[in-house]
Amino acid sequence: MTTTPQDLARGALLALLTILFLPDGLGAANEEETAAKSDRAKAYYHYALAHLNMERAGQYGRREYWDKALEEYKAAIAADPDSEFLRIELIRFYGRTDRLDKAVAEAESALAKNPDSIEVRRTLGRFLAAYATNGRRAGVDRDLLDRAVNQHEKILEIEPNDKDSLLKLSGFYQALEQPGKAEGVLNRLLEIDPDSAEGLANLARLYLSQGKTEEAVEALEKVRDSGEAGPQDLATLADLYERMGRNSEAADLYERVREMGPSNAALRASLARNWALSGEYEKALNEYKALTREEPNNPEYQLRLSQLYRQKRRFKDARKHLDQAAELAPDSMEVKYNSVLLYEAEGKTSRAIEELVTLLEQTRKDGYTQREKRNRGLFLEQLGMLYRDEGNVQRAVDTFRELGQVDPDSKPRVISHLVDTYRFHRDYENAIRVADEGAEEFPENRSLIMQRSGLLAETGDWREGSRLLKEILRSEPDNRRALLALAHVYEKGKRYDDAIATVEKAADSAETDEQRLSTLFTFGAVLERAKRYDDAEKKFRELLEKDPDNSSALNYLGYMLADINKKLDEAHDMIQRALDLDPENGAYLDSLGWVYYRQKKFDLAERYLVRSLEKVKRDPIVHSHLGDVYFEQGKVEQARKHWELSIEEWNSGPAADRDPKEIAKLEGKLSKIGVKLSSRAQDKDQ
Repeated sequence: MTTTPQDLARGALLALLTILFLPDGLGAANEEETAAKSDRAKAYYHYALAHLNMERAGQYGRREYWDKALEEYKAAIAADPDSEFLRIELIRFYGRTDRLDKAVAEAESALAKNPDSIEVRRTLGRFLAAYATNGRRAGVDRDLLDRAVNQHEKILEIEPNDKDSLLKLSGFYQALEQPGKAEGVLNRLLEIDPDSAEGLANLARLYLSQGKTEEAVEALEKVRDSGEAGPQDLATLADLYERMGRNSEAADLYERVREMGPSNAALRASLARNWALSGEYEKALNEYKALTREEPNNPEYQLRLSQLYRQKRRFKDARKHLDQAAELAPDSMEVKYNSVLLYEAEGKTSRAIEELVTLLEQTRKDGYTQREKRNRGLFLEQLGMLYRDEGNVQRAVDTFRELGQVDPDSKPRVISHLVDTYRFHRDYENAIRVADEGAEEFPENRSLIMQRSGLLAETGDWREGSRLLKEILRSEPDNRRALLALAHVYEKGKRYDDAIATVEKAADSAETDEQRLSTLFTFGAVLERAKRYDDAEKKFRELLEKDPDNSSALNYLGYMLADINKKLDEAHDMIQRALDLDPENGAYLDSLGWVYYRQKKFDLAERYLVRSLEKVKRDPIVHSHLGDVYFEQGKVEQARKHWELSIEEWNSGPAADRDPKEIAKLEGKLSKIGVKLSSRAQDKDQ
């Protein structure tokens, strides 16, 4: 195609406009340069034609336009050889047309005339970096990237506060695996501009690549607070919050990301997952329902719906969605494992054990990958706990020991499970033996030390238990878990003032909402044990203001009020709410039975206490309560049986939990019954 008169006219007009709008010093002429005006006008006329041909080349893809553009660039420079602007444009032309060698040569020629030209060095550095990281090449061309680094380092020698070069260098150093240098230039940038969102985001990415999660979070939080965070920055911070268990904060951020623009299924699934993990079950349920309508054949969404329905104890719906997930992903270990969890939640322990044994047999191999080891360890751990809950001590012990063989790193956890298994079934001799072995093998393991201290306190040696915990607190005075464990030990030793003072210290060290709630619960429980009922009530009510659906707190406060025969209607409502949240909980069933006893509703009391005893067969309190109910119903023989069982369980239980006053009361009741039975026998003989 030849240049038409219309094209030339257009080019001339473009040249004129270009001259008018060029930066000062590039196209403008002062009075002393009048003689050079015609040459500059000619130069920018050619520049305008070069620009026009570049546009045509991009539009039509024909090489002749590229060649024509190059001719015009050269003509423009010939007319105005001192114009740095035109030389930079020619460097860019070479870079855009894959002529890196010529771009470098032109840049070096320009730098020979003006070594302090920041724009020439920036342009050259940009193209060297682009070629070094070109996706068509395998990996990074380190030589080209080193040359790009060199250009930006020289810019900083000329202008130490050049923020663009500092940012570019941080990325280059990371690509060259020089994290120390990358961090150094980013810190220089943040000294110049502490609120640089881009600098903070780059620093966060650098920290993430080094596994410095807390530092990355701190940097990204500053980006968030700057108001300049982009969706990717917020999504990264949300992901880190999720990994740290800060699910409510993660969900808030994912919501913000969704509001910033079009969302995708992955983002919505992340939002729903964090809603679920933070207890926002209805929000999570609605989001997963919407996702499932859009992708009905996605097994993950079906599984998540099943888990949420299980959490809400809507077992029929949970099973329906779990079956759909199994149909879509028949080989999924996660789906099969969730079937076990669903049976367990339904109270079908035997069926849960049966499914889990089958799953373990199906996946048994001579050797396992690291991931398979983790999965098998999870299955064995769950099976051991199911056997323990069912009362099959030996199988529980054998299963936990197999866990230790599959995953040797789990040995401390295995010891903890073994101690709990023996402890749960009143075999304190073996519990102490295993705990002692654990202390010898893992003397620095904090969790095992705390467990052992609690076991010692329960079996009557609270002094040794407190000594172990004080050793931890000498080096870690604000260790909240150790403080709460020490409060528990003091409570077992009936040192209530010490227990209360220790919980107060633990409260001061609580940092998250979850920690504050758990500390409040322990505080209320210790005050109740000390018979400071009004203070205990205040703590539990404070907890319930923050977490109204805390079933443990609802039950504890409701039972305490029933036990002291106070506010019985409110106590009933609290315990009923706890049971609505966890219908198969034996302790909650006992509490409801006891409040009915206080209200003299003996038939209802009997119904719930019998159900409780099915769940917690060896609890002296439940036997005592049921004996009282039977006595009020005139079922004296049944009352005697349960009171005697209550004394038996008190005597076989932990020494620290043994309540001489309760035992004396029961013996007094049995004595009275014995007299009555004897009198009836004499009357019958006469």
